[in-house]
Amino acid sequence: MVSTSSIDLVELLSALQDISASKFLAGVASTLAVYDTILMFADEFDTIYQSKLTPAKLLFYYIRIVTPPGLIFGAFQLSDLRPALSTTLYARTFLIFRP
Repeated sequence: MVSTSSIDLVELLSALQDISASKFLAGVASTLAVYDTILMFADEFDTIYQSKLTPAKLLFYYIRIVTPPGLIFGAFQLSDLRPALSTTLYARTFLIFRP
């Protein structure tokens, strides 16, 4: 008979493997986004940047500007490079902005 603690241990190990995989995939996604931006810049400059400003072009600019830094920030948050989280900043912010 399988005990509850062994099932919890299996689920915990599975979750840790998923977290490890997501760390690596976040790094891959940010690398590919930066690589795509560098690779396509010449073609984009010749076609998109020379055309008239339209809402679709503004959306394109927004996606091109926001996506790589967002992916890099997300990969950094998942990585082991960031410092440990602190409750000091939360406590200080809560005391300043309390209702």
